[in-house]
Parts: sequence; structure tokens; C-alpha cells
Amino acid sequence: MVPSEIISFIRPELGYRPVKRPETDQVCHRGTFFDNAHSPFIILDENLDFVDVNQVALLLTSKEREDVIGKNLTDIFPESKNSGRINAYKEVIRTGRGINVDHLKLEVDGEVYMITLKVFKIEEGLGIAAQDTTKLVNAINELEVTKANLQELNQSLSTRNEELEEFSYVSAHDLKAPLTNVATLLDILREDESMNLAEHPIFQKLEEVSEIMINRINALNNVISLKSNLGKNPQLLVFNEVLEDIRHEISEEISRTEALIISDFSACPTIFIDNLQLHSILQNMVVNAIKYMHPERSPLIHITTRKEGEKILLEIKDNGIGFNNKLGEEKVFSLFKRMHTHVEGQGVGLYIVKSIAQSRGGHVEVQSEVNKGTEFKIYL
Repeated sequence: MVPSEIISFIRPELGYRPVKRPETDQVCHRGTFFDNAHSPFIILDENLDFVDVNQVALLLTSKEREDVIGKNLTDIFPESKNSGRINAYKEVIRTGRGINVDHLKLEVDGEVYMITLKVFKIEEGLGIAAQDTTKLVNAINELEVTKANLQELNQSLSTRNEELEEFSYVSAHDLKAPLTNVATLLDILREDESMNLAEHPIFQKLEEVSEIMINRINALNNVISLKSNLGKNPQLLVFNEVLEDIRHEISEEISRTEALIISDFSACPTIFIDNLQLHSILQNMVVNAIKYMHPERSPLIHITTRKEGEKILLEIKDNGIGFNNKLGEEKVFSLFKRMHTHVEGQGVGLYIVKSIAQSRGGHVEVQSEVNKGTEFKIYL
């Protein structure tokens, strides 16, 4: 069996001549090391005839030393004749430049091993050291198979996700029409004074439930639409320009609440991203900061950007009512989950922000304290 050890080889500068071993301590020690090494060693002359071979190498040939010494390499390993390795070995002798021969198959006692050879010049001849790399090659092959299986699984999951998204979109779209019809019928009944339903508690509950369902279906359609188009039209965008567009869009809310938005994009003024994505992130974060403002102070919103390794970090910090940080990020970013119910909302904004970040290989972190405010770190 071929030992699996770290490659070792006789250094050419030692000038080792194994045919006659003078009785000097230095050469004796070298000879002892050569014979007892765990790795196979072969020494050939300029004609590629065997000059010496250690005990481990003899195991590979299944021959005795006297049957090997003086024989040509091609006599002992006939398969090497037409392999192209003979010319490579001769080139090592000619130039003195060593080579490695990887993934060489060798059959011993019916078992196939993969070995790597270190081939180098010794005096006028050649030295060859071998290492059993069977386990390494097998491990690499197994990794390749695993990689292929993972790619196939990933493709399958991707296809299923697309099918689920399509199903969700169709379902949400198909539900929207009947729910809208229900709301229209409720409006007709409300206007019909002869039925006197407007003040009836059950009728009022029906209107409330109908409105909630329509809003949720609309929100779900928006989420599905956004996720279906994530990153399809990336371009170089200026943070400040996108923020200014949002300022104009929600100018009435900013004016009503006297919100102050302080931004500093000097450390990272631009980003390559889909315009819909960046607009959605900034709009959701700013609107949420205003929506969940503290009742005793005007909203103060700080927005900054900077590079963090390969990602761009977008930080948004507010002085709002905050929430209990122990509730965990899972609830904060879940679809239709809300930390506060005293203001209107569907609980989709932060879910969208997280989805966009994840689609770019990033993530979102949050720190919040009740009555002091919240800080979001969005890695894009």
C-alpha cells in the first residue's frame, strides 16, 4: 500500500551516489534515511536506468531490488512508454528544472492509487519522490459531486420559488376583484337609507374587515411585484438625488410634523443599484421614522453612507418612539408584522427593505430603545 505522507525528496545538492556507499557518517546517515523513508524514492541515471530504489518504492513494483537495479524505467513501468512522461523526464535531466506530475494512476495488488511525483535532477541523472494523493483526489471528486448536486438543488429551489411567486401573484390578483366587489356592495348598502345599516355594528365590522383585506391584498401585490423585479435595471445612482425626490413626494408629511432630515453622503455618494430598490428603501425608512415619531418632539432623522468592505452601509437613525429590542429582528422584518398598532400601516415596509438587501447579498441590522429612537444599518 502506498503511504500517504508529506512529499519529501533527496536534495540534489547532497550529491548522493547510492551504488557505492563509502563508510562515512554523513553518507551512511543519508543512506539510512533513504532506505527507511515513508515516501517512495527512485534514483535513475541519465538513461533512466534504475540506480537505486528505497524499500517503499519496491513495494510499488512488487519486485526485489536485484530485479530492478540496472533496468530501465520503461521496463519496470511499461505504461510510461507512451505517456509523454519519458520526454518530460529527459527534459528535466537536460535543463535541471524539476517538475511535478499530478494525478498519476498506479495499480498495486488490484487497487488503484492516485500519486503525485516530484521529479528533479541529481548529478547527471534523475530523482523521483512520490506521494499518495488518493484520499485528496477522492475528496476533491466528492466535493465536485456535492457542488454539482448543490447547483442542481439551487436551480430546483429557484424554479420552485418562481412558481410560488407566480402562484402568490395570481392568487392575490384574483382575490382583489371579488374583495373590491364586496366593498362596492357595502357602499351601496350604506347609501340605501331604507335598510338603515350604516350604524349597525355588524355592518360596520364588515366594512372594517373588507378594508383590511383589500389593503393587505394591495400590499401583497406590491411586495410580489417588487420582489419579481429586484435588481433588473441597476444603474449608478446618487443618494442625495434619490432622497430629494422622496422629500418632494412626502413634503406635506414633513411640513406637518416639522420633521428634520439630516443627510451626509460624502463618504459614499453613489451606489450601483436599481432605482426602484433604492427609492423603496429610503422612502420606507423615512416614512416609518415620521410615522412612528415621538408625540413630544418633532422627528429628527439622520441618514449617512460609507463603505464597509465590499458593501455600502446605509445608516438611518431617528428619535421616535422606538420599540423593545428584545422582540427580535425576526418580528421586526416579517411580512405583515407591526411593532405598533396606534398608526395605520400594513407591516410590509421593513420586509421590503430586508428583501432588497438580501437580494444584493447584504443584510439589515437594527437597534432600538423605547422612547429614544431606532437605528437601522442596511448593508447593500
